[in-house]
This record gives sequence, C-alpha cells and structure tokens, in this order.
Amino acid sequence: MNPVEMHKVSLSFGDVQVLSNIDFTVEPGDFIGLIGPNGGGKTVLLKIILGLLRPDSGTVAVFGRAPEATRAKGEVGYVPQYPQFEPDFPISVFEVALMGRLHCYRAFAGYSDEDRDITADALQRLGMLDMADRQIRVLSGGQRQRVLIARALAMRPRLLLLDEPTASLDTPMGRELYELLAELSPETTIILVTHDLGILARYVKTVGCLNVTLHYHGAREISREVIEEMYGCPVDFVVHEHEHRILKDHPRGPGDREGHGEGRD
Repeated sequence: MNPVEMHKVSLSFGDVQVLSNIDFTVEPGDFIGLIGPNGGGKTVLLKIILGLLRPDSGTVAVFGRAPEATRAKGEVGYVPQYPQFEPDFPISVFEVALMGRLHCYRAFAGYSDEDRDITADALQRLGMLDMADRQIRVLSGGQRQRVLIARALAMRPRLLLLDEPTASLDTPMGRELYELLAELSPETTIILVTHDLGILARYVKTVGCLNVTLHYHGAREISREVIEEMYGCPVDFVVHEHEHRILKDHPRGPGDREGHGEGRD
C-alpha cells in the first residue's frame, strides 16, 4: 500500500491556479525533497495529503484511505512552516510534545507510561528534554520549532510531512535534524518541503519539483537546467530567507505571481 497516491489533482483559489493535474505516487520508505518557488503549491500539496484542503478535481489516497481518515488514526505527522501559539495559553513543552500521542489517549486512563516515555525520547532527540517543564510561550522560535518536530516524531507516524522545518533553526541544529530524518527513513516515509538545495544530494532519496505542475519526480541528481526551467530564471542558489537568488534581472515567471501569501506556498 503506497503512502500517497494522487491522480489528476487540481486546485484553484479564486482565479489563481495553485495546483494543476498533479500525478504523485509516494512509495513506502521514500524520503522526498519537495522544492519549488514560493507560490508554487508545496504547502497546499501537503495540506491536501493531510485532508485539510480538498482538491477541485482528482483523487487522493493516503495508505489507501481518504486523507482525513488516515490523519485521525495518527499515521501522518505534520510540522508546519509557521507555528502559531496563543501567547497566554499555559502549556508546557512536554505537554505540547505529548499531544503527538493524542491518538493513543484513552478516556479515564489518559496517557500511558509508554506514551510519556516515547514523548521524552522525542524531546531528547531534538535536544529539548531539559526544557520539558518550561512554558512554550517563553521559548525562541527555533526552540518552538524543535518542540513541534518532537511532537510529530512522538506520533511514531508512518508518513511524516515537514514544511521548511529548519527555517527557524541554526545550521548545526538543522544538520542534526536532517541526519535524524535520514535515520528514520526507510521505516518512516518522509516528504520534506525545502528551499535548501544543498541537502538534496546528502540526505533525500528522491526529489519533486513543484511549480503549479509537478515538473520532476525521481532520482535526487537534479540538473541546474531542470531547476532553472521550474523557477523561470537563472538560479544561483536557494536559501530560506528568499524565494531565490538570481544571476541577472529577469521577467516575472509563473512562480512569481502576486497574491500567494502564507499558506499558499
């Protein structure tokens, strides 16, 4: 049973075509790096897999079931790009991470000792166990992101979706996270949205290039020509803080459309 199967999936927001005719099959144990310009539909694709958005047309199956049914079983972990917290809500780091075990929560019995051990292990792997008793609101952005990643790992998901997970992390922590993800694969199937082309050759197994349509999906050895065709301009390199760095002035391409704000990448 493949973790993800999409056939002829399209979605528009008003007059803006976000995804067009996507065919996407994810095999068990794959570690996919999903790249593309801002507004290319990467975050939207993840939300369709999660069942948070429904396409206008096409079919989507996650482990052979409707996406929302699979999510309810705790089989899909998700780390968003922009974590949002109510600043006055009193909840600790450990309690946030423990929410990854919510699918195992039992009425009257609550969480088991095993749930708590799994959560502690996830926090330890992200270097956050020593902050388990702190309130989430006092943490830095990078620390919060690590807690959210720990929460996703605590689920012990069969499929893990990460949307720019290292955007708030420093370089050493980001490298450690990629190494951890590489260890989790092939037991966990991973789809990683990133602008960091440097990780592709070192960690992921396959690459998907998405800019409204899925331009490429296959071996991680991806040429500059493929990337420049997708971005619509000569690309020097891609970094978290910018959509892309270019070699010379260029006209707007399909990935440079205005009106694609947060949540539509």
